[in-house]
Amino acid sequence: MPNSQLKRLFISLNLPKDAKNKIAAAIINKLSDKNKGVKWVNPAGLHFTLHFLGDLNKIQTDEVKKIMGSLEKKFKKMEFNLNYIKAFPNSNRPRIIFLQGQQTNGDSVFKLQAELGKKLIKIGLKIDRRIWQPHITLGRVKFGQININFTKINEVKFNIDTYSLTESQLEPAGPRYTEVIGFKLL
Repeated sequence: MPNSQLKRLFISLNLPKDAKNKIAAAIINKLSDKNKGVKWVNPAGLHFTLHFLGDLNKIQTDEVKKIMGSLEKKFKKMEFNLNYIKAFPNSNRPRIIFLQGQQTNGDSVFKLQAELGKKLIKIGLKIDRRIWQPHITLGRVKFGQININFTKINEVKFNIDTYSLTESQLEPAGPRYTEVIGFKLL
């Protein structure tokens, strides 16, 4: 199959528009003024990545859709709280700036992420085996000193009622995300 038919895909929990707007106004806009060496994300694309899948062909994509559909409505709507700005690999050598997410109505996000992972492995896809933690990437450090206080923030609370197969198209201005298909939570 030609490479032009491959799609760069991931499974995500997309934030509601009002939460994206709050994060943009309260965090990204303020941090971006003081930190020019960071490539900040477009707030319209804020999400939790459950699994990055990489470049998949149509057959693989259809298999992933079946897996995701088999879990539709088996997990409850998720309530989240974002309360800390953190960094990967750590705050002394930050490469990725992110918001830590915490589900406040149980741990179904971990169960959904794990169940998807098991099923993805069964169809031969490679998944990241590091311990997963819900986080929302805000920016990637490109150069220079940064001026970020890695600390607790005013909480941003929201609900998520869908999970999505999302395509990532890399462009000079940054990635553009397009939902391929969405599935409902209870």
